[in-house]
Amino acid sequence: MMTIKRISPGSAYRYYLRQVVVGDGQRKGRNKSLSDAQDEAGVPAGEWIGRALPALGVAGAVTEAQMRSLFGEGLHPEADRIAAELSAVGAGPAEVLRAVKLGYALRSKTGKGGSVVAWDCVFRPPASVTLLWAFGTGAVPGIIDRAHIVALTKTVEWLEGHALIVRSGAGSKVRKPARPGVVAARFRHFDSRDQKPLLHDHVVISVKVQREDGKWAHLHGRVLLENAVAAGALYNQLVLEEVCAALGLATRPRIATPGKRPVMEIAGVPDELIDWTSTRNEATMRRLGELVDAYRARTGREPGPRLRSRLMARAAQEERPPKKEIVPLPVLRARWRTEALALFGADVIDWLLELARRAASMIRARVRAVLNVSCAAVDVAKPVYVHHGVFRYRHLLAEARRHVAQTSLGERTEPDMAERIARQAVHTYCLDINQHGGDSKAPRVTDYTTYTGTWDPTPPGAAAVQVSRLTKEQRARIAGLQRQAELRQADLHRARVGDTVLQPAPPSARPRHSEPESPTRSLRPS
Repeated sequence: MMTIKRISPGSAYRYYLRQVVVGDGQRKGRNKSLSDAQDEAGVPAGEWIGRALPALGVAGAVTEAQMRSLFGEGLHPEADRIAAELSAVGAGPAEVLRAVKLGYALRSKTGKGGSVVAWDCVFRPPASVTLLWAFGTGAVPGIIDRAHIVALTKTVEWLEGHALIVRSGAGSKVRKPARPGVVAARFRHFDSRDQKPLLHDHVVISVKVQREDGKWAHLHGRVLLENAVAAGALYNQLVLEEVCAALGLATRPRIATPGKRPVMEIAGVPDELIDWTSTRNEATMRRLGELVDAYRARTGREPGPRLRSRLMARAAQEERPPKKEIVPLPVLRARWRTEALALFGADVIDWLLELARRAASMIRARVRAVLNVSCAAVDVAKPVYVHHGVFRYRHLLAEARRHVAQTSLGERTEPDMAERIARQAVHTYCLDINQHGGDSKAPRVTDYTTYTGTWDPTPPGAAAVQVSRLTKEQRARIAGLQRQAELRQADLHRARVGDTVLQPAPPSARPRHSEPESPTRSLRPS
C-alpha cells in the first residue's frame, strides 16, 4: 500500500531529520553526523530518486546538509557547496542567492492551510510479503527487497507522469502542467513501532518541481493527494507480480476487515501469522469501536463516513505506541524468529516459503487467469458508482488496478491492462455530467471530467417491489451480475456462430469517449 501526508516547515521537518532518517527511532547525540547515526541504527543511508535530479546534478546518498537546504529552506540541495564556491571567487550575496534558490521562497506559515515543504509517501508491501522477507534465508530477502524497489520506482514514475501540476502567479492561482520529474529522498525502515516486521520506505517528495519551460515552481499537492489511491493500487499490483514471478508464488484474497474490500496476500502464508504483525491495527480497531459506541449512545445515530474517518484517525493517534529503541536489522530478525517460533512452530516459520510455493502450485493447477475486459468493466464501474455516485477517471483506474490484482492471482499482466478496463468502463457505463464551457485553464495532466453511472439498478416489473427493499450496493451488484450474464451469453453466441457480436449501443444521452475493448483478453503479455 501507499499512504501520503504533508510535511510542514518547522517542527514537522525537524521530526524527519531527527527520527525518520534513522529508521523511525530517536536519533541520539546532537553532534553526531547523520551517517554515524544511521550506522548506529542499522539502517542504510537515504537515497536520492526522481527524474528531476539531473537538473540539479544530485545523486547518491542523502546528506543532512542537503536535507536542510532542500526541505528546510527550499534551496538547491547543494546550496552550501555552491555558495562557498561562488563566495570564493568574489560573488556577492545577490548572485549567490540567484544560484541556489529554486523558484520563489517557502512560506513560513504552519498549521492547517499553511505551507508544505514536502510530501511523505510511504510504500509498504502486503504483510505476507514482509513475512517472507523477515523469515527468508539465502537470496530470498534480497529478491523481495528488489521487487519492492521495482514496484516503488514504477509507481513514483507514474506519479511523475500523471500527478504533477505547478502553481504560480498571484496567490498561486495559476495552475499549469509540470515537467515530469520530482526530487525525492528515499529512506528505508524495517519494523513497526511495536518492532514487528514492517518493510517500508519513506519517499519524501519535495514541492520543488519544474515548469514546462524549465523554471522551478511549487507542486500543487491537491493533485498528488487525489491520485494517491490509484498510485497505491498500482504499487500493490506491481509488488505482488514481481514477488510471485521471482519466487514462483501466487496470491489470494483475504478479508482483513469484515465489510471491507479484500486485500491480496501471498497464498500459503497463514492468517494467524499475518495477524501477529498487526497488533497496532487490532488496538486501533478496538478503540474505534469504543468511540463509535460512545457516539451512538450520545446521539442515537450511526456515524457517517466522514465522522467515522475522523474517529478512525483519533483512534489511531490514541493507540500510537511511544517511539521504539533503535535496533539493527540482524538483532530484529533474531527477535522475530524467536517470538514466531514460540507461537507458530518451526513447521511454519522454517517452511514458510515452501508452504507458499505449494499453495501456488495448487492454485495454478486449478485456476487459469483470464480476464474478460467487458465483464471487468462492469466489476469496476459497479463499486465506484456505489461508493461515490459521482466520480472521476482516477476512481475507475484505482478500482481497475484492484480488480486486475484480484483476478491475476499474482501473474504478470500487460502493463496497461487496468487503463484499458477503466476506459471500457467510461465508454460503456459512465455518463459525462460536466458542464463543458471550453475552459482552457483546466490542467491537461489530469482528467477532471465528472461521471456518474448509466444503469438503473431497479429492474422493471413485479421484481422492482422486492428489489426496492435492497440497499443501493445490493441493487448495483444485481445489475452488475445481470449485465455480466448478458455479456457471457453474447460471447457464447459469437463462439457458436463465428460472427462478431457487437456490444449494445450506449444510451444516446451519453457521449462516446473511446472505442470499446475487444471482449476477452488473457492476462499474460502477448
